[in-house]
Amino acid sequence: MKSKTPISLLSRDRMQTTESARTGRSLANRFLRLALLGACAILFPSLQAKADIFVDAGVNFEQYGTLDLNTGVFTRTGFPVGMAGSGEIGANLYAGDVSGDTYSVNPANGRDAIIGTSSSTFDTFGSTNAGVDAVSHPSLCGEDVTDGAIDTLNTSRGLATPTGVSMSGLSPSHILYRMAGLITPQPEPSGVLFLITVAAVMSYGLRGRYSSRRTRGGEMRRPRWATLSILTALAGILLGARPACAQKYYALEYWGGPVLETFTIYPLYYGAWSEAEIDAQQAYLTSLTAYISGQNAPAGQQPMIRQYGVNSATLVAGQTASPSATPRTLSNQDVLNIIHDNQATGKFPAYGPNSLLVVFPAHGFTLKGCNGCSYHSSESTSKYYAVVPADTGPTLALVTAHEVFEAATDPAQGDKASWGWLTGNYYPAGAVQPANDEMVDECGNNTITLSNLGIQIPEGTDNTGGVTVGNPGMKQPPGGTCSTTGYTSINETQVYGYTYSDYRAKYNTLWSQGWRLYSLQSYVLSTGAVLYNAVWRPGGNTSEIQDYGVSYARFRSDYDTLYPQGWRVYILQSYVMPNGDVLYNAVWRPGDLAERQLYGVTYAQFRSEYDTLYSEGWRVNILQSYVLPNGDVLYNAVWRLGDNGERQVYGYTYSDFLAKYNTLFPEGWRLYILDAYVISDGTVRYNAVWRPGTHAETQVYDWTYTDFLNHYNMLFPEGWRLYILNAYVLPGDNVRYDAVWRLGTIDRPL
Repeated sequence: MKSKTPISLLSRDRMQTTESARTGRSLANRFLRLALLGACAILFPSLQAKADIFVDAGVNFEQYGTLDLNTGVFTRTGFPVGMAGSGEIGANLYAGDVSGDTYSVNPANGRDAIIGTSSSTFDTFGSTNAGVDAVSHPSLCGEDVTDGAIDTLNTSRGLATPTGVSMSGLSPSHILYRMAGLITPQPEPSGVLFLITVAAVMSYGLRGRYSSRRTRGGEMRRPRWATLSILTALAGILLGARPACAQKYYALEYWGGPVLETFTIYPLYYGAWSEAEIDAQQAYLTSLTAYISGQNAPAGQQPMIRQYGVNSATLVAGQTASPSATPRTLSNQDVLNIIHDNQATGKFPAYGPNSLLVVFPAHGFTLKGCNGCSYHSSESTSKYYAVVPADTGPTLALVTAHEVFEAATDPAQGDKASWGWLTGNYYPAGAVQPANDEMVDECGNNTITLSNLGIQIPEGTDNTGGVTVGNPGMKQPPGGTCSTTGYTSINETQVYGYTYSDYRAKYNTLWSQGWRLYSLQSYVLSTGAVLYNAVWRPGGNTSEIQDYGVSYARFRSDYDTLYPQGWRVYILQSYVMPNGDVLYNAVWRPGDLAERQLYGVTYAQFRSEYDTLYSEGWRVNILQSYVLPNGDVLYNAVWRLGDNGERQVYGYTYSDFLAKYNTLFPEGWRLYILDAYVISDGTVRYNAVWRPGTHAETQVYDWTYTDFLNHYNMLFPEGWRLYILNAYVLPGDNVRYDAVWRLGTIDRPL
């Protein structure tokens, strides 16, 4: 038994379960829905069709395909993006996405084409005998839709005012819209079938700024009664079930630059500040840093900013400078001159990678280029500052927190490889250049009262509340949510050594409860049995698509299909069957950042590509090795842009790896990737990637499941959560575990 613990241990694990969930493709639900349709066809043989029919399948209508009514085989033809459902009029099929866009759909190939955009969002979209309908859920989507005024779909097609249909039993209230001007509705022969299908589905149950924004420069006819998506969409209306809701908020994505993991705030009060004013601002900053550091956090929760890798902050005594300075409008160069002059006098320290220098100009000072604004910026990727005038609004305290939060999560202002956490590119109304919002920008001026600390802070983007797929064709990045409490859960649940069927059952249970995969790994016993370890964390309505045990060709086909639709690889793993077949597990989540990949290459090929890409600003995001029966070790790798430093080792023995770890830890390097594999002589080899960090971590290596679980259970109550989990099989089917824990939970890929 081997362990390495460079810090004191205090924690334990929690639930011993394993699962997987996703917004996009629950196989169990898909097949159940198909089975329901088949059952209805059997009950009504006069309506049976021997030809294939077109269906819109999945939990949130994310797969187009055909269903063979004779065999029940579903053949996928496409991945629609963020659909709320589909409906038909006559022989024409339409779909609506959660952003309020409407599409015509070609059932022959699953391709859709946008025909218009609504100013409202669609939570559910479908059709009845009377036509095509859409439901908007304004209070959940963040849309203010009350009068039914909706933009035209094109020059002549649009939406009428609300139908007046009562949506009783749904809370908050929904608004039902009728699509107008598309095609004259045709009578439907299948009302009885529809009602029976809805009843069957019901018995199963559906699941359904202040100044920080950055800117830079031919249809197939088929039986109308057999459109499964129409039935399930309208069943969702009746049940109040709703797919992932489009919102006006965008999620944060990690662009690869620095984050202030642990930092110190250095305040400088410039101009005529009174002692009372300074005391009040220092008191607020003291409480703000206590919040960031997790002091008095509710049990089982952490500050929302911690998911982005910001762990703690401290405050030093404030300094004053130039009390007789005449109030004026300060340019950015004026602000830099203030910083440099006071660094020269010792009132400000030198810049450092864990320091945030904040200038507070007194009453009467303004900043050039804006009225009442504040901002943060940098002179390099390790020199960070902010400026917050006393007269900034809505209040000095809220704007201070705004800039501190965003300086911590996105401190560097250089090229995009140096950016931290921002939204993907989007175009504000009327803009010709894309913008990227930081942590607080998306949430307006909404505030949170922290009664435990006696202060207010601004709402901020909370990825644990849900990340939904964007719409690349409409230049919309992944959707997100805003925190209304300032805290997020640090709960997690796991399963170990589950069969696929048991794992899927657990996944499906957890999915409906808002759990999303954080870690997934398969390992293979000598019998060929494939077993699964998985860790889930609360993820709201986060969208997810997965492949399990598929060939490389199938994985690559899905990757190439999903990438342009706004999906990025979140988890990737290969495993080798006894006959030498290499199979892939993959999980995709919404994203629109660039990535590069290699699959099944030798170390020499991987290293050559690594050296080339590193110099171009790419950093390893996923790294995994697997061993073929002949002993060859092959590599999979995914890179994303970034400018963080990296240290790596490949194919090290445990003793060599541990020696390297012990050297790097006191130098400020922390494990980012750890990959263990067993070579042909039965010994374990390690690949590892370190990145700069100051956080605590604790690990175990080569432990049995029992020992690992006991240690997990010891660490969990003290707030330690799994960061890395590996399992591998030694000769004799002895399964061993490596694990790395961090305090709290963070969003991958940090």
